[in-house]
Amino acid sequence: MSVKRNSCFVLAVFFLALFFVISLSASAGDQESHTLFPDGNGGFILLDSEHNMTYIDRTGKTSRLPDTNFEILTVVSNNNESYAVGYADELVIMQKCSKKREFLMAGITEPKSGCIAVNDSCDIFLANESIGDLVYKIAPDGQTEKAAVTNGDVELLFFHNGSGKVFALTSGGVTDVAENRFIPCKVPVLPIKLNNNICADADGNVYSFSEEDGFVKKAEFHGFRSLCCTDNAVFMLRGSSVIKADINGNRLGEYTPADNMISEIASSGESVAVVCGGKVKVLKDSDLILKHDGSEQETAAEPSDEPFDGSSEISSGKTSEKASKKASAAGTESKQASKESSRIQSSRVQESSVRDKSRQDMPDIESRQEYPPVILESSRYNIENGIVNDVPYGTTVAALKKELSSDGDLRFFTYKGKETKSGKLGTGATVEVTLNGKAYDYRIVVPGDVTGEGSRNTGDTRMTVKMYTGEIEPDKYQILAADMNRNGIFDIQDVCILCGEYYMSL
Repeated sequence: MSVKRNSCFVLAVFFLALFFVISLSASAGDQESHTLFPDGNGGFILLDSEHNMTYIDRTGKTSRLPDTNFEILTVVSNNNESYAVGYADELVIMQKCSKKREFLMAGITEPKSGCIAVNDSCDIFLANESIGDLVYKIAPDGQTEKAAVTNGDVELLFFHNGSGKVFALTSGGVTDVAENRFIPCKVPVLPIKLNNNICADADGNVYSFSEEDGFVKKAEFHGFRSLCCTDNAVFMLRGSSVIKADINGNRLGEYTPADNMISEIASSGESVAVVCGGKVKVLKDSDLILKHDGSEQETAAEPSDEPFDGSSEISSGKTSEKASKKASAAGTESKQASKESSRIQSSRVQESSVRDKSRQDMPDIESRQEYPPVILESSRYNIENGIVNDVPYGTTVAALKKELSSDGDLRFFTYKGKETKSGKLGTGATVEVTLNGKAYDYRIVVPGDVTGEGSRNTGDTRMTVKMYTGEIEPDKYQILAADMNRNGIFDIQDVCILCGEYYMSL
C-alpha cells in the first residue's frame, strides 16, 4: 500500500511539474517574436512573427515596409538596399524592402542557414548543404554561375560594407568570393554580428575585419546575453540593461528600460537599437548614463596586444596591487555593485560571469587556454575539458577542496567572479589552479543549478523553462547543468525532471 501511495505521489508531482512547464511556456509564448536586422547604414528592419517588416532610421522614426507573399527566412543588405529573402517551390525569392519587386532564381536548392548575401552590384551569393564548399552567384537577370570553391565547407556568407564585397567563412579563414582568394585567419564562433569593420561573436570575442587580414581578435568580454559593437564601443546586454564599454571593458554608460525586458540588441553603423516589448528604441547618448558613485569602473574585457582601430595600442587592463585591493573592497559596498547584484538576483541571472580580470596577478591570456590532463584530479568528480562535472548542489568550498588534488595552488571564485574561501559553489564558479607561474581555470557544473547560486529553488525551475522556450540564451555551463538525465541533450524531459525533483523536495 505504501509503495502504491508513493508511486501515486510521484506521478502527481510529475504532472504538477509538467503543468508548471506548460503554463510558463505559454506565458513565454505570449510575447511575440521579433528579429532585428541592421542595414549597415545606421538603420534597422524589424521582422515580426507575422512576417511584417518595419524600417527604423537612425533617429528612431519608423515606417511600414511592403508586405511579401512568401515566408521570410532572413533579411540581407548591401550599401544601397535591403532585401527580404524567402524560399518556395525550389525558388529563392528576394524582394527589395523599399519596393515590391521580386527576383526569382530557379534551379537552386534551399540555401544553408546564414549562407546568403548580396553585394553592391545586386549579385546574389549563396551556398547549400549538398555542396558545402561551393558558392553560387546569381546575377540580377537570373543567370547563375559557380563563383568560388572555398577552403572547406561554407559556414557563413556575409557582406562587408567597407569593400562592398561578399566573403565566405570556413573553418580555416575567409574567402573573397569575387576573387576566389583565401585568407587564413582566426574564425569567430557563430552566430556573429558584423558591423562595418567590427565583429562580435557568440563567445564574446571582438574582432576587427579587413579584406587583407580577415578576422583579427581584439578583446574578449564575459557575462552578457548578447553583444554588438560600433567602431568606438562595445554594447553588452546584461539582465535587462545595456552596458556600454570601451575596448578595455571600462564602463561608458548604462541603459535600463522602465518596463518590459530587452529581448534583442543590434548595431548598424554608429547606431545601436534594442527591442523591448515588441518596440524598437534607437539609443541616444543621453540614454546611456554613467553612474558616478565612487566605485571602480568594471573591467569586463580581456584585451589583446593588437590595436583596436589600427592606430592606438590597447592597455593591458591590469591595475596596481593597491587599486586592485581598493576595487575588491569597494565592490560589494558600492551602490553600483548593489544594484547590479539586486538586478541579477531578481532576473535569476541571464549571464555567466567570470572572475575579475583586472587583478595584478592575472597570468597572460594565452596560458589560460591550456588544460593539462593531470593538473587537477579527483577520485569523485569527472574533470574533463576544463570542467568539474556533477558537483552536488550545496557543496561548499571546503567540501570541494577535499575532493580535489593538484600540485598547484587552488583558489575559488563564485560565478560572479568574486574570490571566496567559504560558502556554497554553484554552476559557473571557477577553480583556479596556479602551477609553475601559470594559472588554469576549471568551471564547476552543478546539476539542476542553472542560476549559479549553488542550490535548487524556484529560480532554477523558472530559468530552465525560459531556456527551453528560448526566452533566454544559456551559456554552455547552464546547458550542462540543465541536462538532468545526463544524456548530452537538453530537452523537455530535463525540464520535467528538474521541476519534479524540486517540488518533491518541498
